[in-house]
Amino acid sequence: MKAQFFVLGAILLASLFFVGMPLTGYIIKPLSEDLNCFAENIEEEFPNTLNLVIESGDIERLGDFSRFMDSQMNQRNADFRNLWVIAEGQGSNVNVTVGNYLDEDVTVILNISNTVNMILMPSGTTDSVMFFSVPAQYTLRVSFPGLDRELSYQRNKINLYSYFSLSREDDVIIEEVVA
Repeated sequence: MKAQFFVLGAILLASLFFVGMPLTGYIIKPLSEDLNCFAENIEEEFPNTLNLVIESGDIERLGDFSRFMDSQMNQRNADFRNLWVIAEGQGSNVNVTVGNYLDEDVTVILNISNTVNMILMPSGTTDSVMFFSVPAQYTLRVSFPGLDRELSYQRNKINLYSYFSLSREDDVIIEEVVA
């Protein structure tokens, strides 16, 4: 009789271990579906927001969009990080405006036609730098920690480059928008 209780106890203990195991059996956790939708929407909205900002005449208002997206993602338990670069021709010159919403201070290196400007960007700020005598077609090289991009632009239009990431726990999506 005593041995039967030990066997019954072992069976109960083993069943408790199996009940505690996940039912899905995923070895690699799938990416949250809503993060993909958010990333696609943000990717589509950046050029639209740029057009609205251009109409308002204040390029730095793109920072309002970054702060808005950050607050919206925080409400959904996700983190939004963003750095954007606007290149705007002004005659034969190009004004480059950078917005840092990466939640950390970064140094952004901008290079047009071997003219290099380094900007120390505290988190949540925007800054501008002017490049003089820029060709009609030019290459803008944008570098900051973890990223180095060369972008082919035209001086006669306003150009956008945006790097953003969405994250929640172990899920991370990194996207770039060029418009």
